[in-house]
Amino acid sequence: MDPSLRYRINTPDVVQEGFDDEVIVVNLRVGAYYTIAGSGAAIWRAVEGTASVEEIHRQLGNGFRGDAQAMREATESLMRELETEALIVALPAGTPSTSSRAMTAVPVDPPPFEAPRLTKYTDMRDLLVLDPIHDVDESGWPARRA
Repeated sequence: MDPSLRYRINTPDVVQEGFDDEVIVVNLRVGAYYTIAGSGAAIWRAVEGTASVEEIHRQLGNGFRGDAQAMREATESLMRELETEALIVALPAGTPSTSSRAMTAVPVDPPPFEAPRLTKYTDMRDLLVLDPIHDVDESGWPARRA
């Protein structure tokens, strides 16, 4: 993966809510929702700030302890998954970082690196893709178009 690549969250189709070490992401276009756990929350926050892949590697190296190559491989694997699921999109070359939300303070005793985990759920697909204003038949709401 090109270390200079930058990504952004695929808004408006993707919405998210972050917690301490977990992020819940919803792709409204396909009706799937995801949890990103482990180091994935830190990676997601870096993507929110359009950090480059190399900047993400550096931030993880400062924020977690562990094998740098294993962190790099796990990060790039997650980034490919996020792109495949249309949760993030690549930015044009030369796009600068837009946020200072990146992990800047280096912890005194960084936690051990845990590979990020992206878990996909589709059990609420019908509700998440439902457009109650436009997805109706001629009789109107609440009769959903077939």
